[in-house]
Formats: sequence, C-alpha cells, structure tokens
Amino acid sequence: MHDATNPPSARINGFRFNGSGGVTRPSQSHDSPGMEGGLGDARALVQFGAILEFQLRCAPMLATAMIMTALYRLDAPAPAIAHHFAARAGDDPWVGGHIAPGQFAPVITAGREFVAGPRPSGEPTRRMIPRQWGVPPPPSVADGRAGGILSVRNLESPFWIGNLRNSEFRCLIPATSFLEWGKGRDKDGKRRQCWFGAADQPIFAFAAVWMDSEVPSFALLTCEANAALRHEGRDTMPVILPADPKAHDLWLRGDWKRAQSLIAPYSSSMMTMR
Repeated sequence: MHDATNPPSARINGFRFNGSGGVTRPSQSHDSPGMEGGLGDARALVQFGAILEFQLRCAPMLATAMIMTALYRLDAPAPAIAHHFAARAGDDPWVGGHIAPGQFAPVITAGREFVAGPRPSGEPTRRMIPRQWGVPPPPSVADGRAGGILSVRNLESPFWIGNLRNSEFRCLIPATSFLEWGKGRDKDGKRRQCWFGAADQPIFAFAAVWMDSEVPSFALLTCEANAALRHEGRDTMPVILPADPKAHDLWLRGDWKRAQSLIAPYSSSMMTMR
C-alpha cells in the first residue's frame, strides 16, 4: 500500500496521474491519443497483436481469458457518466472515445483510495476516478515487456481472490460498446469487427477489480459467452452488470458470496451488434 501522505505519480499516455486520484492533462489537441478519446480505430487496434501475445503467455498462470476484449468505447463525458452512476466525478477529464490497453479510463469505486485499517462507518461515497486498464503481472511472468493483464477468468486464482473478496477493490467500468473479433472476413478481406452493446443500457457497467500498484490499475471479469458471442466464435465475454442500481451496489459493497451471483452472461436478447 502507498503512504497517503506521499502519493506516487506517473505520466502515462500524456497524463500525469497522482495517487490521490487526480489527473493533470497537458495542452494537446483532441487528435492526440489519451483521455480525450481521439484514438482512432486503426491506431487502437494496432495494439491488439502485442497484447494478445502477452495475454497468451500469462494465461497458464493467471487463467486469463485466452481471446479477450482488448478495446471498448465510452461515448459520454465525465459529468454524464458520474450522474448515471450516482458518483462524484472529481476532476476526471474524460470527454468520450475509445479505451485501449494501457490507457486510463473512468472507474467507479466505493472504496477508499488507500485501503488500510478498519473501514469507516457509514455508507461509502461512490467516486469516479481514472485508472489504467491492465494489471501488472507477477514478477514470474513479467520480463520487462509492456502490457498488463486485461481480464480475469479464474475467480479462485491466488492472484485475484484477495481483491475480489474485499469489496473495496471491486469496481464498475462504464462503457457504451466493446469490440470482439467476428467469424469470417469483411469485403476487404479483413477480420470482422463486431461492436457489442446493451440494448437496455446506453451506458452500462463491466464488473471489474482493481489492484494497488505504482499506478492503480484494473481488469475486467469474464464469464461464459452468451449465444450472440458464441455465434461469432467467442467462448468468453466480459461481465456486464444488470441495469438495476441494486446490482451495482451489490458489486461495489456486497459480500463476495452474493456478489458472485452477478458473474453471468448478459442476455443475447438484450444486446446490440454492429
């Protein structure tokens, strides 16, 4: 854990992140990659190959989904996201766009920034803060390569279980759609891109867990794919939480035994694809 009196800082993707949850954005155009969401499809997708290779290497130890979501969109600005999830937005500079591995993304948490000692009494306040997508792997599988663990498949893995059992480390990841590779090729001979969304939720929440490291980071939980994703050749999908605010509260505050009931495929009839 970090000392709250001397929080760490780091610069990633052009942003200065400090351990108190603050982000300082330098002057740059909205065409530059970073929290502005200006990262284009081609520039974001070029990272997929390297990330996939890294995930495959880590999968045997961490039981991470072998072919996983590696790009999603959040097409809403920070104030609208915070309002939707009844959270305090703080100074999050997000304006909408893609989120690729290694980037900061808005995260909804009800936990303290520095989780140490007894939990304070009273109902915790939901906060929206930027955290990096991709949890640093353990030293046994990290050999200096860039990248992080994007998703969680084995809920009993020693690497994840402690944080999953502590509700302060469980979080919501707001999104409006996510990319999965589909079967076959498009008219140009390229792999088909399938963007999935939730028909009943313009902004939905992935179930996720974060870890405390030099730069706090998160990974998405995965589950068995629903019929829509299986049709496209996928065997897993990210966990999408129901629209009911009580489900969000259960994931953020409930005991682990009850929270696990939310880890299930989202109904295919409630999904969109483009």
